[in-house]
Amino acid sequence: MLKSLKVVAALAASVGVGLAPAAAQSSNNLYGETGMMGLISASDVSSIMSEFGVTTVFKPRPGGAPYIEASTPGGGRFMFHLVACQDEAQLIGCQSVFVTTALSNTGVAYDDLNNFNGNASVTTAVNVPNQQLIAFGRHILIVGGHSRDLFAATVALFLHDVGSFASARAGTSSVSFKASKAPRSKISGVQSIAVPEGPTTVFGMVDISAEVASAIANTNDVSFSVSYQPKQ
Repeated sequence: MLKSLKVVAALAASVGVGLAPAAAQSSNNLYGETGMMGLISASDVSSIMSEFGVTTVFKPRPGGAPYIEASTPGGGRFMFHLVACQDEAQLIGCQSVFVTTALSNTGVAYDDLNNFNGNASVTTAVNVPNQQLIAFGRHILIVGGHSRDLFAATVALFLHDVGSFASARAGTSSVSFKASKAPRSKISGVQSIAVPEGPTTVFGMVDISAEVASAIANTNDVSFSVSYQPKQ
């Protein structure tokens, strides 16, 4: 939940300006021309992201649900995982969305993560020590009614949160998708229980291969900045 509409406006303004006019509403919208959605589909996400200049690609996943891979103009990679869909294979008529990304956890201290989670507007960060990454996520509930504008603002703030963390860190993109038994977390100075060999669950997802790939892609020279201004 956003802290307030004023916070949305203030932080979104810092992301940039120049959002294009809203695209045509999809058949999944609850109230048609009002911009309210009762469910969301892959086509809705792609349409809204195009208003930012963000490109999207539908990504099938063998043995699992497909997802949407998105890239900012500056190369920042993030994903949309659509949940509880009427058509899981095509991501049509879905009740909610997880927007996620990841960065290497190299050089990140426990206090950095705590400070981020205390100050971020809409984003939660989780350390995943056996994959050497920090996963960032936001759950956006659509069912019951959610506006396109609020969805756009939430994603803009998510990218602003991640961009702020990325610009302050001094990490690299070195990550590993192979689970290990390291007795110490990769976050500096944080003791942890031995990491199990089994799969890691992050934001309710067992398969985080997309997040691992994003951590590799999100090197220090990418930018999560987008051109966004909330509608009046």
